[in-house]
Amino acid sequence: MTATALVAGIKAGDFACAEVMAASIARIEAVDPLVNAMVTRDFDRAMASAKAVDAKRLNNEDIGSLAGLPIGIKDLEATKGITTTFGSLPHKDYVPDQDDVSVANVKAKGGIIIGKTNTPEYGTGGNTWNDVFGVTANPFDTDKTPAGSSGGSAAALATGMVPLATGSDFGGSLRTPASFCGVVGFRPSPGLVPDENKAVGLAPFAVLGPMARVVADAVLLCDAQSSFDARDPFSKAGQGAMAPSMQAADLSQMTAAISADLGVAPVAKAIRQLFDQRMGYLTSSFAEAQKRDPVFDHVHDCFEVLRGVSYVAGCKDIVDKHRDVVSPLMIDNVDRALAYSLADVA
Repeated sequence: MTATALVAGIKAGDFACAEVMAASIARIEAVDPLVNAMVTRDFDRAMASAKAVDAKRLNNEDIGSLAGLPIGIKDLEATKGITTTFGSLPHKDYVPDQDDVSVANVKAKGGIIIGKTNTPEYGTGGNTWNDVFGVTANPFDTDKTPAGSSGGSAAALATGMVPLATGSDFGGSLRTPASFCGVVGFRPSPGLVPDENKAVGLAPFAVLGPMARVVADAVLLCDAQSSFDARDPFSKAGQGAMAPSMQAADLSQMTAAISADLGVAPVAKAIRQLFDQRMGYLTSSFAEAQKRDPVFDHVHDCFEVLRGVSYVAGCKDIVDKHRDVVSPLMIDNVDRALAYSLADVA
């Protein structure tokens, strides 16, 4: 059942929030040993909160847009009273005393945190593993990866542990795991979901966002995550939630450039064939459609340098203090970043 259908059912009294929570807990206990996605659990508090939602509904009180749905929170976001490790041994016992604003927003809209989903250390890398919790597996083939860095959330959604989960994205960390696990990962515009912890405040690359099994559910969660917060330079006062509906575009008035790989990205043969097939259905709808690639001659170098700036700002201190226990991948990213010059950044 979709998240939007669950919300409607809870609000209509078709079933109790506590029943939904119990089903989510049972599913986690049944399948998580196979994939290792929900690495920290808060079942007792989640069930108590679900029962409180049911009591509010019976009293005709507002239960929010999320109506007590169980939510998985990526373990890079601080959660009050729930261990937040960032996938890093130096923080394996860290319990925040307050929520990140995006988490607080979700709770304010009626979401209930059922647990934390796995991530590589500080979100470093395209696979989801760390020395605190180990490896997260792809639900469709447990010998393979769910990708990263939001692989825990993607695997939890794909196995039906939760209807909604959060993620983050610098260079694909919402979108790639969603692709690998057959779910939805939406990268919002910078600032729509506020992030008060940006390593480089004026860089637009790192964003927080929703993950779900269908697009409408991702919109539901993104609306709940969103607000204005002055600590995020990209957050805008008065910005609203995502549009609940949009008018269909008239494609016959548009010219389209179509590219399977943007001229720079490796694409598997089967995926390229499927892309070409689907584009074949669409091209006749446009005024004109051509296969064209943008000019991205130095895009990989640019990405590495700008990513390096974020690593120096966000991870250098932890690597300096705990070089003996942080992952070699994280050390390598920081060391390579420090080798860049201001001329490289420019």
